[in-house]
Amino acid sequence: MSPGMASYICVGKGGVGKSTFAVALAAFMSQHIGKTAIFDYDGGHSVGRALNARNVKYPGNQLVHTAYPGLSVGVVDKLKYTSLLPLKESGKTYADYTQQFPGAYGYVEFHDLMTLFGIASDISTVGKLVSLGELHRRATEEGIENIVIDVEPTDGFRNLITSAPLLTSRLYNLKNTNKGVLGLLGLKWPDISSFLKGEFMGSLDTYASRFLDTTNMLKAAKCSVVTIPEPSPVEQMFDVEKIIGGYGGLVGAYVINRIQTDGAGRPVSDLEKSEIKRVKTHSQKMTKLYGAPVPVLEFPLDEDLRGGTANQRFKKLVECGERLHKMTTASLEGKLVELTTAAQLESSARWQEEDEIDIGSLTKGDIRKILAAKEALGPEAIDILSDFAEHYVRMQAFFISNDSLQ
Repeated sequence: MSPGMASYICVGKGGVGKSTFAVALAAFMSQHIGKTAIFDYDGGHSVGRALNARNVKYPGNQLVHTAYPGLSVGVVDKLKYTSLLPLKESGKTYADYTQQFPGAYGYVEFHDLMTLFGIASDISTVGKLVSLGELHRRATEEGIENIVIDVEPTDGFRNLITSAPLLTSRLYNLKNTNKGVLGLLGLKWPDISSFLKGEFMGSLDTYASRFLDTTNMLKAAKCSVVTIPEPSPVEQMFDVEKIIGGYGGLVGAYVINRIQTDGAGRPVSDLEKSEIKRVKTHSQKMTKLYGAPVPVLEFPLDEDLRGGTANQRFKKLVECGERLHKMTTASLEGKLVELTTAAQLESSARWQEEDEIDIGSLTKGDIRKILAAKEALGPEAIDILSDFAEHYVRMQAFFISNDSLQ
């Protein structure tokens, strides 16, 4: 991830309003923090509707500047293409086939060609991840400071967060594959030979590095988990948190949406009261893991973000995003005090006298502490974590590549 860029993820069960909160967070940051892009990774593509762009359809896999200064939208779509054999049967050539896969999309071409040998893979996921990586690269080139990702519901989020490091690892394996083996394949199958001599393979170092950068961005994102006060969505909220904890990520806030309230803003349903209490009790339990409770943002059903003119609706989104951003930031800053202190103590005890860190000796907790501090303060964390500064990049690379942390 580029220095100074912050990333955020909004996740939860489908239909709970996560897209609205993702857009609200992006809207606030674009107006008050810096240039922001929201990536719509959810197949339902609700970002446009949540942004109240009812008559605007954002094209897939392009970074589009909205009518609101500082805010861009990128809709992540899988690549549409025709496989090699059907294309040849229609009279087309390999040259026609490979034109469908410009630049980094050569990785999709590689997976499609592997199906000729009976090697199956989730090409749709590969295509979406490449598209996400390309949007991330463009955002970096344009100097975007914040990225918010509206991800698919629970299972889709799990697939995204597990597939990204796996596919990154495969890409590096491809880069390191014995050239003689690849050459033998090329002798037997001319189309494979053409691919091996093509632009993608020739620039594999660049594409592998970009893919790792995007994986890094996903892993470092601050997560807001959105739910509604009903048993099934709350259970899925807990499932999502387990996914986040599985890779050492941090939950910045729980958002309970669509609460039915009375005139004083109090919940009126006993069921909803019970589920809200369950979330808050769980939040307190997270103190043991994070060093502080996860903040809970309660959002009443009657807070309509879609009424009024376009400018009035956007103002409401900004106000909602400010509430979420403040809670997330306060949460991470609270965790930072304990985590940095512990990290500095461990640094003095274990590493201060060493010239090199034994990366293999780092625990999941060690790396969580570094990532939490770094992501909470950005560049300033380098001063606070002076003992770790020169080793941070290697730690983060280890975090991404070590299977035991995924």
